Amino acid sequence: MISFRKFVWKLLHLLPDDVRYSIIRAQIDLKKELLIDFKFKIATTQEEIEQGFKLLYECYLENGLMNPNNSELRITKYHLLPTSTIIVGKRGNEVVATVTHVMDSPFGLPCENHGNMAELRKQPNPIAEISALAIKKGYRRNNSILFALTRYLYTYSTIHCGVRYWVICINSRVEDYYRAIFFFTPLGGEVFKYDFVNGKSSVTLKADLNGLVGLFENHYKALAPHQNLYDFYLNDDREAFEEWPDFVFKTSTLPVFNPEMIKYFFDQKVDILNGLTAIERREVLNAYHDPIYEAILENHEARKPNRRKDPRRVVSMRGFLIFNNGLINQLINVSILNVSRGGMLVFCEHDLPEDQELEFQIEIIKDQTILVKSAVIAKITEVKFACRVEAEGNPGWIRFIESIESHISEFNSRTQGVLRDEN
Repeated sequence: MISFRKFVWKLLHLLPDDVRYSIIRAQIDLKKELLIDFKFKIATTQEEIEQGFKLLYECYLENGLMNPNNSELRITKYHLLPTSTIIVGKRGNEVVATVTHVMDSPFGLPCENHGNMAELRKQPNPIAEISALAIKKGYRRNNSILFALTRYLYTYSTIHCGVRYWVICINSRVEDYYRAIFFFTPLGGEVFKYDFVNGKSSVTLKADLNGLVGLFENHYKALAPHQNLYDFYLNDDREAFEEWPDFVFKTSTLPVFNPEMIKYFFDQKVDILNGLTAIERREVLNAYHDPIYEAILENHEARKPNRRKDPRRVVSMRGFLIFNNGLINQLINVSILNVSRGGMLVFCEHDLPEDQELEFQIEIIKDQTILVKSAVIAKITEVKFACRVEAEGNPGWIRFIESIESHISEFNSRTQGVLRDEN
């Protein structure tokens, strides 16, 4: 016999979308006092990460989204890259909620084949898939946990990573909730069977984060505090509930996994490394770019993969260049998508000439810019250009790259130091 809850849900689907979504939003009941014992943060220790993977496994198994395995952990290849960030909600030392922020990368996105990503990639901001969401049984009725988790996610995604679009691939039965509360819209076509979650009926959605503030203001700002998601996401004091790393630069490359953790999670617990293609192994080595990782990854292939000379870091920076087209100088806006010691990937809606020296003025942090002399060496797409940067003519650039590497190394050392202390 169908439950009363499911019966009501079926009746809701008979209503027009706007009426149905209004009814769903009316059910919001923020109880901020219930968050007093919680902390939301990026998972940086082996214990936090393992608890997150175990919670994900339990929730996925419960909902038939995966089959049992001996490790009792849900881990995917996308977790391996340092551009994927695991966010957790903790009560004391226990992880009770988790979600993973998967930046677009050479691996693509988990829902790559189930939506038109090409259109989203035509704009300068990176895109990210929101994946691996799980809340522990006993905490799911407290929707303040979900809102606090996604508030942290939204801040990390927009402020630190510069993301414009979120994409999600979710069970079709909860589509209405995400469209009503977070204003997601369809990205793919019809409902499909998604192999990534045991063939469950799924749908791909997107959210334009540039417009989310306005939507939240229109729908939530005038509501009572227990339903006012506008203030909760944008104005409420969150210091007591959130813990943030010391971010200096807008780089989404956070190397949480040290070599021992990679071997533990992706080799011993779940056999991810053996399943990587040669191209994927190369990209992992390029991402971490440290000889200490090579012994682990190269044990899983017959030959050493081709690697980049210098590490490439995913960034979100704005700038402009003065371009002389032979008649007049033009001021052209650009975005910097990734950087290395010897070059950068530039987004520009104007066609840039190859092998001609160009001067870029780039904002590396707020109100601090550097002048970079560079030249286009390849046109990657209609709007993305690979540029060479010569060290001799760009001392400011080299200092900037060395500062990024130092910052990432310090972040990595702190997380490894915590791990050693725990062990």
